[in-house]
Amino acid sequence: MDKKRGASMKKKIIILSSCAIFLLSGSVLANSTSKVGKKITAEAPVYLDGQLISDAIITEGSSYSPVRAIAEALGLDVKYETSKEGSVIKLTSPGTKETTNEMIWKKADIEAKIITANLEIQQANEAINHSIEKLKTEKNEEMISFYENRIVESQEKIIKSQQDIITYTNELLELESSN
Repeated sequence: MDKKRGASMKKKIIILSSCAIFLLSGSVLANSTSKVGKKITAEAPVYLDGQLISDAIITEGSSYSPVRAIAEALGLDVKYETSKEGSVIKLTSPGTKETTNEMIWKKADIEAKIITANLEIQQANEAINHSIEKLKTEKNEEMISFYENRIVESQEKIIKSQQDIITYTNELLELESSN
């Protein structure tokens, strides 16, 4: 019975030793891919267009620079986020979303101005037509003068609104071509 117990104990020791070696080798492998705790062998300045941004460190032949310093020097926005999955550094062009939204609003504003100018033309045409109808039957000199002035003012309003539409259309084309 002692032989069986001794053999069983040897098996347990071998299994435990194997597990320990396996676990330790996994830890060593994990540490070899991580740069944490590695020896810094040198430092080097990082320049962008002749201007010093930051210093980089050299570890095992690879250089590592602060992401934030370089990204911001290039005009990028930097966000550091942590989640259940781990840490993430997100780089985005500044105002990308805002610029797109701003352009959408500008386009909508210009289109609204064009619609308004078209409505003003329509109203001015209606005023002209109404005044012409009134002039056909009007006998009072003051009222005739009023309707004639109304026609002239409405024609001027049409010309201005047409010029505005041309201006707004050019702005819209310019905005769309800058996309």
